[in-house]
Amino acid sequence: MTVFAYVCIKYSGPNSRERQESVPNSLPDSWSNLDLDVCKLRKVYFFAVSTEEARLKKQFHPYFAKLIPLAKEWRAILRDNMETQVTFDSVIGLLEHHLATLQDDEEHSSTNEDLRKAAEELTRRMNKRAAEAGWSIAVSSPKLAKRKKHEVGVSGSDSDTSVTHAMVESEGSDKIYDFD
Repeated sequence: MTVFAYVCIKYSGPNSRERQESVPNSLPDSWSNLDLDVCKLRKVYFFAVSTEEARLKKQFHPYFAKLIPLAKEWRAILRDNMETQVTFDSVIGLLEHHLATLQDDEEHSSTNEDLRKAAEELTRRMNKRAAEAGWSIAVSSPKLAKRKKHEVGVSGSDSDTSVTHAMVESEGSDKIYDFD
């Protein structure tokens, strides 16, 4: 989620177009600190404090405005993760739901591609951190269904929506960790 927010705040569109105007006190800047304890506290604060949702919405670049509902829901399910465990499948389901609602035009195809790349980057980072920690993990990039707006709600889609589950083994117990 934080990588997704970083892209939507720091960039102004597809093809690596960095945002030209400054975003004072941006969320991604507050999460980027060499002191990992400070980073962790700022991210926990982001998920725990309700006013941070408005801050997130305000900082999104206008190009990504249609993705704000996704960001808000993603933040909400990760906030709920503090009390109830959120599965990888529930995050993928959220992404698929929002991808299905986007119009299937050239501009949004680019956004969909950016989301796919962000999912691949997240998977790469999870695997790297797990390997560095010596955990046994098997995560592959999700294959998200490509649906046109008129196909939303149609069951039996022949698109591949399979996802490999991520399970981390640590000291004899299976847990799901947030590597972000």
